[in-house]
Amino acid sequence: MTDPSDTHAILPKNEITSKGSDGPQSIRIRRATIADLEIITDIWCEGAQAGFGCAVPGRGSVAEFFRNHLETENGAFGYWIAEVDGQVVGWQSLLRTRPNPISRWAHSSTYVSSHHKAKGVGTALIAFANAHARESGISHIEGFVLASNIAVTRIVESLGWQSLGIVPGDDREEVFWVYVANHD
Repeated sequence: MTDPSDTHAILPKNEITSKGSDGPQSIRIRRATIADLEIITDIWCEGAQAGFGCAVPGRGSVAEFFRNHLETENGAFGYWIAEVDGQVVGWQSLLRTRPNPISRWAHSSTYVSSHHKAKGVGTALIAFANAHARESGISHIEGFVLASNIAVTRIVESLGWQSLGIVPGDDREEVFWVYVANHD
């Protein structure tokens, strides 16, 4: 039985109940397909513009970037979609960080639609990524979090990710925390 006070609880395969600002909701997480390309691109463009405060590259080049990954990533690495009531509300990727067959490190990206922030979707996606990494043999997950993004900083720390340090900002003067989850 799931404790309703839990922030998130894993239910039957890829069904997660997450407690957000609107109370508990059921979030379905599934592997992304090429049919999800447009919504992945839309959510990324929305999040990148809001998070980085700058214009995103041309939408076509962004979509092509995601198309290439969706067509080539498989097995332990890839993209996953979060749905609430059949609507795509966010996505999670775990992409190979080192181009050799021995390395089992993944880079994590998590994006949530602005209409579904603070509803537990990000926590559910990152918790899913942790569980998937353990089950699939990914040894480490690394991610960059804007220092100003306190909500995500709290999420990754609550899930056991360790801060490795700070990456100085660029001309926007943004500072990123580098986090890693060790699953060895």
